[in-house]
Amino acid sequence: MNKNLILLHSDLKKFGLNPLDWKLKKMKKRHYKIANINDNNFYFLGEIQQSGLVPQWAKIQLASF
Repeated sequence: MNKNLILLHSDLKKFGLNPLDWKLKKMKKRHYKIANINDNNFYFLGEIQQSGLVPQWAKIQLASF
């Protein structure tokens, strides 16, 4: 995992998600699928914003459960 992806993965806890329960998949330049590791059909969609060199979550929304 690259450094930016590690930071985004760790920052899931700011949204009440345990990073150990989720995997990230880049969909587009700024969009990620955040899927549960036990149930790929339970996922969120996240959008990032670039703040200097460090990406941050702009929003995360439930997409399917």
